[in-house]
Amino acid sequence: MRRTLLSMALGCACAAWLASPAWSGMVGQRQKIQEQRIQAGIDQGQLTKHEVKRLDADEATIHSMRHDARAAGDGTIAPPEENAIMHEEDAVSRQIYQLKHNDHVPPPAKPVPTANPAVAK
Repeated sequence: MRRTLLSMALGCACAAWLASPAWSGMVGQRQKIQEQRIQAGIDQGQLTKHEVKRLDADEATIHSMRHDARAAGDGTIAPPEENAIMHEEDAVSRQIYQLKHNDHVPPPAKPVPTANPAVAK
């Protein structure tokens, strides 16, 4: 009996923590970090356009999942839904790593034509 009450209290405390603004801040921060990792991959020439589009689509799916979960739960996300979202974020995180460390290299940028002052005269 005592063990049951203790586990119920612990479960309520965990549920309250998961529904707290601190937890949602952590989730938002994780998404920002993943976006920074994608941008770093672009800046360093580790990701192709196709890979970036794929990652952006996956990030949009996660954002949509989070939005739908909040809409269904009066602004809060239930722990099972949050677990599903975290699972998807883990998968995208692994995907970012794999795509950044594969041997695909984006094509070189095309040179921008400049006006030649000698030809213009």
